[in-house]
Amino acid sequence: MAEREKKQKRQPLQIFYCGRSACAPGHFWGPAVRPHYLLHVVLNGKGRYTAGGKTYLLTGGDAFFIRPMDSHYYQADRENPWEYAWVGFGGYEAETILEETVFARSPVYIGDGGDSEIGPIITKLVKLYEQKEQNWLILGGILMELLGRMPAKEKEDEVYEGQYLKKAIQYVEDNYSYDIKIQDMADWMGIDRTYLYRIFIRETGMAPKAYLTEYRLKHAMRMLCSSQYSITEIAYSCGFCDTVSFHNHFRKKTGMTPRSYRRKNRILETISVNSEESY
Repeated sequence: MAEREKKQKRQPLQIFYCGRSACAPGHFWGPAVRPHYLLHVVLNGKGRYTAGGKTYLLTGGDAFFIRPMDSHYYQADRENPWEYAWVGFGGYEAETILEETVFARSPVYIGDGGDSEIGPIITKLVKLYEQKEQNWLILGGILMELLGRMPAKEKEDEVYEGQYLKKAIQYVEDNYSYDIKIQDMADWMGIDRTYLYRIFIRETGMAPKAYLTEYRLKHAMRMLCSSQYSITEIAYSCGFCDTVSFHNHFRKKTGMTPRSYRRKNRILETISVNSEESY
C-alpha cells in the first residue's frame, strides 16, 4: 500500500481500485467519508445519494461523485435496487481534470436516459482493472474518457436552466391549489419533461413532483396553524385530491396527523402568549 501511495504521487491520474456491485434492496453505505476521489456510475435500477445536505434520486445512466473526506450517504431503492460500478482515484492532476467536468459544481451527473455512454466505459475499466497484468496508461486513458463524457455545463446553459427553474417555481406557487401535473408545467414552459426533471434534480435535489408536494405541505402547515378551516378544506385548498392522500403525505413529512399537528402548535402558541402576558 505504501508503495502504491508513493507511485500515486508521481502519477497525474492514478486509479486505486475499481469494482461493480448489484445491491440488495435497501442496501446502504454511510454516513461516512473516503480518503480519495470516488466515482459511481449507476448501470441500472434506482437509489438515493445524499451529500452537502441534498438528496438526489438517481437511475441508470446517472453518476455520483465523492470528494476526499466529504461526508456522504447512499442507499439502493427497496423495489428496484441499483447496480453500479465505481472507481477510486487520485493523482496530482486529478483536481485540474475534474474542473473540466460537471463535478466541479455538482456531486451528481444526470444522464439523458435510455442508452448510456458512461455505463459501457466504466464496465470496460473494471474488467481491465481486474486483469492480472495492468497497464496504468490504458486504465488512466479510459478514466479520462469516462470523465470526458460528463463535461462541465456551459455558462450559457446554466443561465437558461436558472431561468427555467425560476419559472417552474413560480408556476408551482401560482397553481399549487389546482390538480396540476408535471407535464402541464413542462408544456407551459415549452421544454421537455425529462429536461425539467434534470434541472430540478441538479438545482434542488428533488424531482418536480416531490417539490410540488413539499410546497403544498408547507402551505397546509401554515393554514393549520393560522386558520379555522377544516382538515378537508385545507387538503383540497392545497391541491391534494383527497383527504387520505393528504394524511399520508402529511404523516410522512411530519410524523403526525394534520389534526395532531394543529393541536400541538396551538398549545405551543397558547403557552407562548401566556408566558408573554406574565411579564
